[in-house]
Amino acid sequence: MMETVWDVLLDKAEIVVKRQRLSVQDLKAKKDKAYAQKRKLTDLVSEYHDRLSAIQSRRHSLAEASSYRHFIVQIQDLLIRSEEECVSFDNILENAKSELVHSENERLKFESLVQREKNAITQKKRARDTRNLEENVTLQYNWK
Repeated sequence: MMETVWDVLLDKAEIVVKRQRLSVQDLKAKKDKAYAQKRKLTDLVSEYHDRLSAIQSRRHSLAEASSYRHFIVQIQDLLIRSEEECVSFDNILENAKSELVHSENERLKFESLVQREKNAITQKKRARDTRNLEENVTLQYNWK
């Protein structure tokens, strides 16, 4: 059977949907990784705050407490960047999901057009077969 325009468009739409699904899965994995890093940094900040508190409750040198504070500030800077990265991944993922939904709708549209075309071809074939049958019956009747 000959491939129709709708079949070609459906094939292209399916390829686009498949690519976008893979992209969404990849973005989800990256987002999960970013959130895991954020949790680790949050835990690290908390741990070093506890260590700083423990150091401050006993005799300590100014340099020791200062180095803990400096390290905590560096981790907090990383945490801010990590939070920005998480927000960015959230936005990118939502856009990718939106594009996927749009592409899926396009694919469904082409799928229904392919089905409509197949139904029209089947209906034309039935009508042609019925017409041929009626012509044959008429010819046989006239020959008698």
